[in-house]
Amino acid sequence: MSEITLKAIEKLLDEKFNKQISPIHGEIRGIKTGMSNLATNGELQAFSSRFDSIESTLTAHTAALEQLLTEKKNRDEEKIVNAERFERLEHWAVLAGKKLGIKLEL
Repeated sequence: MSEITLKAIEKLLDEKFNKQISPIHGEIRGIKTGMSNLATNGELQAFSSRFDSIESTLTAHTAALEQLLTEKKNRDEEKIVNAERFERLEHWAVLAGKKLGIKLEL
């Protein structure tokens, strides 16, 4: 029969305690690693100000592109209108030339 000694009880308790605490040690190591990867308040403020700068630049570029697109669309419409006017003017010149007895070649 085995004797229950103080050392045997301590050993049993140590083994049981180590089994229960070892997962906690792993979690603590993970938390420490995660904490070391966190940004500081200063870093977050710097990122925030940089993000605001990028956002304002992007807004300015978007406005400039919209203005350029509007100008291009207006020029395209102007070209279409002028082409139609020129065709009507050519047609009018041909009709006027026929009435005056002048043959116009295009």
